[in-house]
Amino acid sequence: MCRQILCKECKKPTWAGCGQHVEEALAGVPRSARCVGHEKQSSTVPRRSWFRR
Repeated sequence: MCRQILCKECKKPTWAGCGQHVEEALAGVPRSARCVGHEKQSSTVPRRSWFRR
């Protein structure tokens, strides 16, 4: 089940959960007031792994 949360970056309402109940979780929040998402900053340093040497 999805639930409404606040975006950590823009402090606008967004959702968390399975993705099948987004409209229910954000009911009453106009689309213009919702978080539109943010691109993640990719790290240029490759992650180390126990399986990769």
